[in-house]
Amino acid sequence: MRVRAIIQARMGSSRLRGKSLSSINGIPLLKRVIDTIISLELTDDIVVVTTTQIEDDPLEAYCKFLNIKCLRGDVNDVLSRFSDASIDLDMRDTLIRITADNIFYQKNICKELLTIHSHMGNDYTGIKGLSHIVCELIKVAAIRIVLNRQLNDYDKEHVTPYFINNPDMFKSTLCDPFEFGLEKSLDGLLTVDTAEDRDRIEQLITHFEMENRTFTKENLYNWLQL
Repeated sequence: MRVRAIIQARMGSSRLRGKSLSSINGIPLLKRVIDTIISLELTDDIVVVTTTQIEDDPLEAYCKFLNIKCLRGDVNDVLSRFSDASIDLDMRDTLIRITADNIFYQKNICKELLTIHSHMGNDYTGIKGLSHIVCELIKVAAIRIVLNRQLNDYDKEHVTPYFINNPDMFKSTLCDPFEFGLEKSLDGLLTVDTAEDRDRIEQLITHFEMENRTFTKENLYNWLQL
């Protein structure tokens, strides 16, 4: 089974323009996300999916600079971009859905979810209510099935709700966040969605680098509660 991380990224965020390439302590946000995914040691390769809008030309250029494959597609139909980015994979292979505003994916939890996903033969595996520090996993075959359904715009944009909301159609595991010690209110402070979020994350990274601390869930939560 091959495992491919697909990072959905765009420059046109209404709340933080140019977000994916914005500097986070001197390093573009997308680069930090890619480095995190590599550190998870779960994937065979990485594909960045973005839009065909001219504003996303710099994203494609940056991916080329990093030697990371970039695929461009419909602005609102992110699900179709995932399908296009997995066209060369086997039906049994797995996609890891990554959003380009989350830096702190947790290796141990993501690895456990991948184990569950593989052993259960799931179409979808994730955290109930989602998490900004834990990935989602989708079987390629499930992506193919969904593309043949009449989906609303919300499902096309957010990729995974259709799997979650149709348990009679897909074999899914939604893990309880409390089993992994996840706290939704704190997770929400570990994403980059606004300028305020960016400033908070920069302060966090600066503090951790000064103290030589690792970005474990426990360390992140402790810092947020100071």
